Amino acid sequence: MVNYYTTIPVELCEYALVNRKVNHTKLYLLLKLKSSGHIKYELDIFECAKDWANELQLNHKTIVNCFKWLIKEKWITINGISKAIHIKGYSKLFTKLNFKSKTAIKYDPENFSDFKAFCCAVVIIYYRNKKRYFQKQSVANMERTNTNCKTYPKGFYTISCNYLAKCLGVSKTTAYNFKKEAHKVGFITKKKNTVFITDDNGERYNNSHYHTYKLYRGKSNAGRIRRGRKYLKIVEADLIKSNIHLKKKRIF
Repeated sequence: MVNYYTTIPVELCEYALVNRKVNHTKLYLLLKLKSSGHIKYELDIFECAKDWANELQLNHKTIVNCFKWLIKEKWITINGISKAIHIKGYSKLFTKLNFKSKTAIKYDPENFSDFKAFCCAVVIIYYRNKKRYFQKQSVANMERTNTNCKTYPKGFYTISCNYLAKCLGVSKTTAYNFKKEAHKVGFITKKKNTVFITDDNGERYNNSHYHTYKLYRGKSNAGRIRRGRKYLKIVEADLIKSNIHLKKKRIF
């Protein structure tokens, strides 16, 4: 397996997930990591696919289909005369796929078995960070930082499945599965997030208000209400901590 790293545009991870092109992107990255942009081949080019299939732990037919897709979409090109594969750089994909963000992530794979989970974590943290930034800006603009900004454990911040789903244009179930996969591999850490329910004066509701408050919140939110030892709590979006680090790049 390759022993190098690459700095991937965050939006490429998002593209791979949302468009179900994870295996295609894995093959592209493998070819990119194995070369400086060009790979020479001998005889039948599809014989090379057997080695790539072994490295990516995919079957030969899948790799061939992914390879043909990369050619069709012009992520790679073939020179039949010089018998060389040319792998397009990130800058070309950035323009072709109309990416906007300069945020990127270092990917240093021992193998590619965790690549989908890695992409899941990348998009979760990217949109979590954007949400945190805009909320802090909103609070600062209203000059109510001390009263309107929740405090969380260090490194943690919330992002709900609904919010992530809207950002990615996927279903809530898919967003939930992305969180689950990223957490399972260890790219993110999750914590349950329950807070006391209070009135406008900051006074906590005790457990005697349980049924009344459930009716007040309606069916869609009633399932989130919990009885504590003495006071009512409500389940909010999980707290998420990143175990990977995003960074800005000037150019790709």
